[in-house]
Amino acid sequence: PLIEQHKPNATLHDLSTHQTPTIQKHQSLEEAMRLFSLYDLPLLPVMDETNHSVIGILTERDVVRAYNAYTIYSTESNAKIRQLQDLHQNSGQFTNLRLKENSPVIGLSLADVRFPSEAVIVSIKRQNNLLVPHGKTVFQKDDEVLLFISPIQKVDEVVNFMSGEVSSLSKQ
Repeated sequence: PLIEQHKPNATLHDLSTHQTPTIQKHQSLEEAMRLFSLYDLPLLPVMDETNHSVIGILTERDVVRAYNAYTIYSTESNAKIRQLQDLHQNSGQFTNLRLKENSPVIGLSLADVRFPSEAVIVSIKRQNNLLVPHGKTVFQKDDEVLLFISPIQKVDEVVNFMSGEVSSLSKQ
């Protein structure tokens, strides 16, 4: 037996047969799923990157719940996207745009920006958080803005405005 190979004052470290995989708090759900699958683990310690201490425990159940919530959200979002496209007879386009420093909308609320009626802000991804925008939502540098623009002829105009390449939008 393992205990017989060690002295009576052996530590748990001396008795362990392998190192348990860990995950850091910034890593993705996909990485957690990979580790659970690869090592057949019931739980996974979540580590702090700076002091290497355990800050939490992730279970397979936690990962399955998070994955299911994401899948449901993604399915609902895709259905809404299809509805929008059908409503506009596929004449519109979804455009994803990252706001840079020179964007004239940075620091402005959605209500303060005069978009043409053909442009709809669908979502804003900010620091890995997905926001559902409303009138008081303030645009920030590095926001990833998902827009639906219809007709397609307005896409370049709206994108150029949002990226700071033109100073205002036409009122057509």
